[in-house]
Amino acid sequence: DAPGNFTDYLAQLNYKPDKKNEIYFRYRIRHNEQNSSNSDLLITPVVPVKQENWRAHGVFQVHPNVQLKTRAEWSRYEKENTISHGFVVYQDVIFKRLGSPLSFAMRYAIMDAPDWNSRIYAYENDVLYAFSILPYNGKGVRYYLMIKYDVTRSIDFWARYGAFVYDDRSEISSGSGMIQSNRKSDVHFQLRFRF
Repeated sequence: DAPGNFTDYLAQLNYKPDKKNEIYFRYRIRHNEQNSSNSDLLITPVVPVKQENWRAHGVFQVHPNVQLKTRAEWSRYEKENTISHGFVVYQDVIFKRLGSPLSFAMRYAIMDAPDWNSRIYAYENDVLYAFSILPYNGKGVRYYLMIKYDVTRSIDFWARYGAFVYDDRSEISSGSGMIQSNRKSDVHFQLRFRF
């Protein structure tokens, strides 16, 4: 309800021992201002908010056809007297073989980001011309498997299945979109014909 200031700083240290392997460490800090959560006041003041993220990420070519991507990320959110923390750790396995009609990517992630403010976003492989950058929040796991199969030289097929499985809830969302389960799944299929 009033003008505010915003700053965003990011520092990243990269280490690349060769063309196929890489490790980086990233730190990001954001300061901004939001309305106070205190509803007892007649005029809502603007209060400072601080968000921090630490990330360690590695890409490793363990075999000519297999690449591993490992990430650990932590978040911290502070507003007034409230502080929340979150983390995500995941392992990706990507298989691509030159001349093979089959390739796949899969992920297994463990998350513990108890509220929306401590959420962590992560990119996921998806079907052609689509992408997924999902918020990981809550306590539980996330996994997905995506398969691409070249049926012929002019026909490609993609299939992707992913799911969040929460340990901290028995229903997801609310209203007409409510799911009476601790599991939320998504399925994508794509068939491409080239002429």
